[in-house]
Amino acid sequence: MKMKDRKNAINKAPRSKEGLKMKKHQIEIAVDTVEAESFKNWLIANGHDAEIGTSTGNYVDGEWTSCDPNANEIMNNLWDEYCKS
Repeated sequence: MKMKDRKNAINKAPRSKEGLKMKKHQIEIAVDTVEAESFKNWLIANGHDAEIGTSTGNYVDGEWTSCDPNANEIMNNLWDEYCKS
């Protein structure tokens, strides 16, 4: 799948919390995130590809959460689920 097609598929993904939980994501956690290591381990345990980055930006499927509302929503929902666990 071409990158453009992949981005279109991501943008058309369900936006409900239930839909977001079912899809697995590639997550890059900001280096200055509180509990970054624990959050990374939780994401991996829940089937996501996660790593701690080298910048202060969070990324979901290659999209910066500060610029992409869908990526921001996904990250916020994942963080909320992590906090509940």
